[in-house]
Amino acid sequence: MRLRLTKSVLLLGVTLSVVTLVEGPGCFAGIGSITQAVDTNPDPNIFETTITAMEAQLDLNGDGTNSTVYTYSKDGVTGDIPGPQISVKVGDTVIVHFFNNLPEPTLVHWHGIEVNNESDGTPISQNQVASGGGTFTYEFTVTRPGIFWYHPHRKSTNQVFKGLYGSVVVTDDTDEQLTNNGVLPSKVSTVVLSDITICKSPGSNDNATFPNDPNLP
Repeated sequence: MRLRLTKSVLLLGVTLSVVTLVEGPGCFAGIGSITQAVDTNPDPNIFETTITAMEAQLDLNGDGTNSTVYTYSKDGVTGDIPGPQISVKVGDTVIVHFFNNLPEPTLVHWHGIEVNNESDGTPISQNQVASGGGTFTYEFTVTRPGIFWYHPHRKSTNQVFKGLYGSVVVTDDTDEQLTNNGVLPSKVSTVVLSDITICKSPGSNDNATFPNDPNLP
């Protein structure tokens, strides 16, 4: 198994990396899967989907203790960490109908993708999407191939900490030829790695490090 690092971002103790996992001898399965965003538009050059930001309960440690997390959901019912992957090709128009069911405002920023200001998802370019059912439609055209990610740009560290991130994979018309020539691997999977570093031993946290917020995981 080989990991090809394609995007790594450090956000005040949160390292978020999107990598391609090149499958081969010794590769293992069963480490979990990334759900795919659902394209509801019949036009092959338009990818139209709905993503909902919502709270969920998740067992982070595998010990049966649930924590309150933030998730992106493709159906508004089941939240996913990472969020559903958006898989498109160069030249596609991407339309994302975004619903915010979180208890606080949020935005969606398309990290690494050139988009119009209205869809950039930053407090400078866009009004925050209100909590409790606020909506916004993001629309842009992808102009180059690559592996990117989407995440909030409001209280970015806290909301990313809680689980708001997902991957965007953009393929190119030449990918098939490059694969046939052995330049690109024939089979790949996306792996999203999120590293949360807390410089305290278990049970010794204090309010100076993290506020005493019962809603934090």
